[in-house]
Formats: sequence, structure tokens, C-alpha cells
Amino acid sequence: MRPLPGLLSLTLLLACSTQQVVITLLTPAAVAPDPALILTLIASWDGGQATAVGAVANGSLSLSLPSDVPVDLEIEGDAGTTFWRGERHGLVAAGGAVTAGVLLTRVGQIDSFPTPAAFGMPFAGMSATPLGLGQVLLAGGRNAAGLSKQAWIYDQASASVVPAPPLARARANQFALSLSATSSAVLMAGGDDGGSVEVYGAHPVSAPSLGTPEGHLSGAVAGDQAAYFGCGYGLDGGVSSTDAVRAFEGPPLGPLACSGGQIVQLDGGAAVITASGDVYLLPSLTRVGRLNLAREGFAAVADGQGGLLVTGGRNADGTGPSSVEDFSFDAGKSMTQASLDGGFAHQTLVRIGAAGFLVIGGENAAGLPQSSVRTIGPAPAFLPDFRSDSRPGIDFALSVARRFPAVAPIPGYHLVLIVSGEATVQSDPASGLDVFTIP
Repeated sequence: MRPLPGLLSLTLLLACSTQQVVITLLTPAAVAPDPALILTLIASWDGGQATAVGAVANGSLSLSLPSDVPVDLEIEGDAGTTFWRGERHGLVAAGGAVTAGVLLTRVGQIDSFPTPAAFGMPFAGMSATPLGLGQVLLAGGRNAAGLSKQAWIYDQASASVVPAPPLARARANQFALSLSATSSAVLMAGGDDGGSVEVYGAHPVSAPSLGTPEGHLSGAVAGDQAAYFGCGYGLDGGVSSTDAVRAFEGPPLGPLACSGGQIVQLDGGAAVITASGDVYLLPSLTRVGRLNLAREGFAAVADGQGGLLVTGGRNADGTGPSSVEDFSFDAGKSMTQASLDGGFAHQTLVRIGAAGFLVIGGENAAGLPQSSVRTIGPAPAFLPDFRSDSRPGIDFALSVARRFPAVAPIPGYHLVLIVSGEATVQSDPASGLDVFTIP
């Protein structure tokens, strides 16, 4: 298992009650911590905790740990303007010598790494789906060789990408969503493969016809019974022929004019936002209100406060609305709206808990992919608690520009994985891999 390229390593020795544990710290080579940085290692387990302190330059820390029980490790270092953190969960020291890796990254920052060796070459149109603790499924995509059925697992425990069994069918730009928190079954639908559906990690399952949903699909799980998909957007920037919301292993739904819109996961359900700004609840398809602005190619996510956060997209004249709005289901309208630098379409929006939201990549009005990353807090100010700016703006830069990036929170960790996407107007694959560390 090879770690990500572009890493430096530091070995820390932990003397356990029955054996020695070797902890390898992995840090981005381009921004490695100062050798004088003081690190604090905290090891926690059921009923106990141990700590150790030492400088990066020392090369080792030691403390006694119990064997045969899961241990969580957290390593922190305060460099003044930069705070470093590393996590490792569920480490079991048993059966002889144990070697474990911990990725050390900068809190509230983007750290970048070269394209993983397991990929062979960069891919556009990959999907990223959270699986179990510390793991994300990366699947499909396309490059000069065509569509791919390859799949990989990003494993945070070893900071590495390893090959996984291939998909049943080559595909790119697909909708991919975990069907269960207790299994690795992932629904793959639509994209550039002609509209087929499969459940990765299980036997392929037939589903209602998707028609010809060329381009990107957006979807969400509603409850434990059904997944909904539709609202396509063509790869050439035009609306695709997908103009309906369909159910997988759920009640049949009627057509809904949602091309260029989004389906958003809610607690116990889902919502559809159309390009005209209308908001519907699933599975009833009940209209509950309307956004302040009609948008196509926008980004949306549940805000954790009974509403939706919506940003970016395209106006009817092709320009990008430079705003973010917070839609309330109770009021049936957006209660607050604020300006945003830029005004990009085809971004990815992800909630990062109490810290707020990340708005990642996208394209400008000329179709040029963007490398910007914004942090947005809850309404009404839209400023996260680790920012003091007067308004939301561009905070960080990805390693390369990414339109339609594949983004996934890493389960159990304060990290967000960013990979793939289109780096040029000609849709060339974006290289590299980025990690954002949530404050």
C-alpha cells in the first residue's frame, strides 16, 4: 500500500505495554512543518488517555498504550499562524510490531498532493462517495483512453489510494450515492454511459429507464427505501434531455421539469430545486416555495437549520449570479441573500458541520474552470466562525482548476477530499488531489 506522492515522513515511537508501535507522520512536502514545531500526541481509548510532547526535529515520542483495544490518535502542533493536526482512529496494537501512518495537515487550509500513482493518469468525471471510517470510493471517469470502469479506495489510515474491483460498466460524470451506512453498496446512475444503473458492491440491479440522461445527474436518498435521480445538465453547457425525477426501489414519480436543477438530501427526505427556482419536496413533488433567483448549474445543500443553502449558477443571460441565498422551508422563500466574489457555475458545495460550508471550483462566464475555494458560514452573515472578513470571498486555491470536481467528506475525520474534475474549457482531466482540513 503506497502512500500519496508528495509526502514527507517522520517516525514517532510509541512504547506500548506489550510492544512497540511505530507512527509515521506524513506531511505535504511543499509545506512541511518547521522542525522546531512542538507536537502534542493524544492517545485515547475506552477508559483511558495518554499524552506525549516533543519537537518535530526529535523524530520520536514515547508513551505506554494498552494492546488489543481500539485507540484514537490525535497529533497537534501550533505554529502561530498555522495549526497542524493529524488523526488516526481505531488503531489496534496487537499481534506483534505495528506500523501506522498519520497524515498531518494544516487546519482550515488546502493541502495538495500529486496525482496518486494508483490512477496511472488523471481522470475527469470521477465520483467520490464516502464509505466506512476513513474511506472514500473513487470510481469511473474519463481521459484520453476513453471512459473507465476502474475504481479505487482512498484510505485515510494509510493516506493512500488503492485499486478496488471495477465497475460493471465504464462510466463518467455519474451520480454515485451510498445506499447504506452499514455496507459498501453504492448506486451509480446516468452520466456518459447511456443511462444505465448499477449498484456497486452488490449484484447489478435493474431500475426504471433513465431515458437518455447524457451529462451530469444530481440525486439524493430519501429515507431508507428510495433513491431519487434526475435533473441532468449536459456536458456542453446545455440542458440535457433528462427532464424528470425517477425513483430507484421506491414509489414511481411523475415527470418534473428539473433539467439544470438539483436534488438535495434532507434529513429523512429530499428536495428538488429546478432551474426556474421552484422548490419541491420528494416523494410527493409538492411545491413549497421559490428561490430569490432562477439559476442553472448552481450548487445546493441542506443547511442543517431546516433549509437550503444555494450558490452560483447561471442567469438566463448566461452570466453568473454573484450571490448565496438561504431558503427556508417554513417560509417558502429565501430569507437572506449575500454577495459572493465570482459567480461561478458547476461548483461543488459541501457542508462541513458547525464550521460552515465549502464552495469548490466551478467555471466562470467564459467557461474557464476555476481553482477557487470559498468558506461560507450559516445565514444571515454567511461567515464561518474561523473567518473575520466583512463578506464571504475567495479563501484558498486548489492545486489546479477544477470544474465538476469530485468531493467527499472523509468519514470520521475532519477532512474533505477533492479530486478529479475538468481543468480546461476542452474538458481535459484535472490532475492532483487536494485535502481540506475542517477547523
